[in-house]
Amino acid sequence: MLLLTATEEEVLQNKYTVTLYPNPVDDILTIRHDYDAQLRYADVYDLHGRLIKRYDMTQGKSNIHLNPLVKGLYVLRLEWEDDTTYTTKFIKL
Repeated sequence: MLLLTATEEEVLQNKYTVTLYPNPVDDILTIRHDYDAQLRYADVYDLHGRLIKRYDMTQGKSNIHLNPLVKGLYVLRLEWEDDTTYTTKFIKL
């Protein structure tokens, strides 16, 4: 897994791109993608694999508010309507 910053992108299935910024993040994390399917969920996990928060992204949302989280390293798992998933890490300031 790569830690993404505002200028780094990782290819989803070698065909699509997902960009997260800013990383590290203080409050609002923006998610951009050019995948054809609708983004369904953005799940935040701690490093022990526990689900901390599930964000419903079906209304075309591209931002998640992370202010309630304590500082640290987290795992973000994105899931699209066709069950495609993408997982990466981010730092909460």
